[in-house]
Amino acid sequence: MSLSVSYFMNRYYTDNRFAAKSDMRAGRSARTLADADMQALKSCLKDLRQYDFASMEKEEEEDADTSELEKRVEAFVSTYNNFVDSAGELDDVSVNRSLKKVKKLSQEQEEAFAKIGITVQSSGKLKLDKDTLKEAGVRKIKNVFSNETDYGTELERQIKRTYNLIRQRNIGIPAQKRAETVLPSQPGTETDPDVGEGKEPEVDPDAGEGENPGVGADPDAEEQEAKLYEQALAAISGGRINYSI
Repeated sequence: MSLSVSYFMNRYYTDNRFAAKSDMRAGRSARTLADADMQALKSCLKDLRQYDFASMEKEEEEDADTSELEKRVEAFVSTYNNFVDSAGELDDVSVNRSLKKVKKLSQEQEEAFAKIGITVQSSGKLKLDKDTLKEAGVRKIKNVFSNETDYGTELERQIKRTYNLIRQRNIGIPAQKRAETVLPSQPGTETDPDVGEGKEPEVDPDAGEGENPGVGADPDAEEQEAKLYEQALAAISGGRINYSI
C-alpha cells in the first residue's frame, strides 16, 4: 500500500502538525503559520532532493510504482502554497520582497513545471494537475527537484533568508509581546542611535545564514534567544513551534 499525501504532510510538519491541515490553520497567527510552513518546506525540498531517482528510473522500465514520488510532489505544492499564504499575511515590505524572489524562482521553472503538471498562477501559488504528474514519469520530476538541478537548492536558500529576516525583525509579533520579550543583544552588535522608537533597523533580506554579525557566534545566547521567541509565540498562538531551520 502506497503512502498518502497526508502522511508526507504530517512528516514535513512533524513538530507543527496543526499547520498541515487547513481546518486547523484557522485562527493561528500569520507568524506562527509562516514559521511552521518554512520548516515544512525546507524538509520537503530536502526529501525530494535526496530521493533515489536513479533506482526509480531503472525500476520504471519495469512499470514500477511511482505513486509515492507523486505524493511527495503533491505535498510540495500544498506546503509551498501554505507558505505563500502565511508569508503574504505578515504584510511586511521586506518579507514581501523576499516572497517575490521565491515566486520568481518558481516562475523560472514554468516550462519544467508544465511537464509534470504544475502551473504557476498569477497569485504566485502553484496548481497541480495530478493526471499530468502521473503520466510525467520519474525523469521529468527529477529534472525539477533532484540535486542535479538548482531549483530546490535556490528555493531552500531563499526560504532560509526569509526566516532570518522575520526572526531578526520580530515580524508578526505584536508590539506588546515584543516589549514583554526582551531579547538578548547579539554579540558583536551595537545599538544604532539613528533608529528611533517604533522603527526597525535595516536588515538585508539577501543575507544568508551566518552572514549577519553575531548570528551563530554564541551558541548559548542563540539558544536563549530561541527559547524566548518560542515562549512569546506559544503565548500568542498556543501552537508548538520548531526553530530548527
